[in-house]
Order: sequence, then structure tokens, then C-alpha cells
Amino acid sequence: MSKSGPTSAPATAPDPPADDRSAVVEADRLAASVARAERRLRVLEEIAEIGMRLMRKLDDAPAKDAASDAPRPDPVVTFAKLSRAVRLTLDLEVRAEEDLRAALAGEVRAHERRRETRDRLADKAKELVGEADERARQEARHRVEDQLEIAIMRETETEKEYFERSAAMDERLDEDDAYDDVRGQPFRDVVEQLCKDIGLDPDWSDWTDEGWPEPPVGGPEARPRWSPFREPSPRPILKQNQNYHHQTYELAKPPP
Repeated sequence: MSKSGPTSAPATAPDPPADDRSAVVEADRLAASVARAERRLRVLEEIAEIGMRLMRKLDDAPAKDAASDAPRPDPVVTFAKLSRAVRLTLDLEVRAEEDLRAALAGEVRAHERRRETRDRLADKAKELVGEADERARQEARHRVEDQLEIAIMRETETEKEYFERSAAMDERLDEDDAYDDVRGQPFRDVVEQLCKDIGLDPDWSDWTDEGWPEPPVGGPEARPRWSPFREPSPRPILKQNQNYHHQTYELAKPPP
């Protein structure tokens, strides 16, 4: 009969796996890409606005430079250059918007993956905590069960009574709400109450904080109280062994 050890503490949440850390790195990279795409878009918008302002000023420019009396540049050529620059800027702006949308979409996907990973870890942690809690509950029950088995073995006089008390103990531990979870109750109080419930009045003189001493596993003291071998007998005790006088033995034949 083995004695259960101390109740184990509930498991803590596991460390984030490697794929979760890589997801965080990817999310940081996507956030930086989004920031760069947003900056490029703002710069292109500003360039396009400057080009538009310059083209609007072409009609207001004087025919000659008042300081040098030199003619102004051909407005058609200037307009062509500015309009081409604005068109190129607008094309780049469209590409920047596409890059920004792609980066934002990637950031959303990365956020969803991080959320899925967090949910998976939370579910796993709950599962581990639940398993650890059930394991601790069962260990506490087995500790009480071990002591009741010792008491039953000590107190019962017949094999029939031993099996009856053992069945009564199992019934209480399985069906009685009082013993559904014994972790929050003093160990001896639980053992004493269960002994009373199945009609045992054990000897508490050698009880310790860990319970009664383990019964011997060998030698004369390991015999149960109802064992027929407690009494000396020169003849077989069990019925199946009492037909010894009918046994015959064939002697080995001498070699030819």
C-alpha cells in the first residue's frame, strides 16, 4: 500500500512558445512598415500640393523680371514640367496608398495571430490548472483512502467483513458529497469521520500527522486477522490441499 505525497500546487501558465515570440517580432516589423508608408504618403501629398500651387502662380507671374528686365521662362514649358512632376507624384501617392493598405492588412493579420496565440495559451493554462486541481483532489482522496484501508485491515475479524467495509468506504468516497473534495479539511478529521460513517472505532494511539504506520509487507504480522495460517497445523489447512494422500508419484525408471 503506497502513501500519497503532499498535494501539488496548481500549475502556472506556460511560457509563450517560440512561434508567439516570432509573431511579436513580425508585428513590430509590420508596425514599422505602416509608419514608413504613412510618412511617404504625407510627403507625396505635400509635394503634390506644392506643384499645384506653383502651376496656379504661372498666370500671375509678370511678363518680365522687374529687376533684370529679362523675359520670364516660357510658361508652357514650365507648366509641362510641373504637371509631369505632379502626375508622377500622384502615381507614387497611389503606390504608397497600396503599400499602406498592404501593411495595414498585414498588421491586422498579425494582430489576429497574436490574439489566437493568446487565446490558445489561455485555454492551455486553464486546462493545465484544471488537470492539476483534479490531480490534487484525487491525491487528497487517496491519502484518506490509504488510512481507511489500514484501519479496516486492523479492525475487521473476517474476510467478508473486510470486503464489506472496503465497499462501504468506496461508496462514501464516490457518492457522499461530504468527501467530494477533502483538501480544505483537517486530515485526521476526515479520516475519523469516515471511520465513524462505516462503523469503525480504530486505535489512535500510534497516529501521527502522516497517519498510521504502514502495515508490514512480509512476515507473520503481514497476515490479516482472518488468515487461517495464523494457527499452527501439521496438516494442510486449505481444502484444495487436503487430498495429498491420493497423490501418487512415478519413480524414474533405471536406465536399460
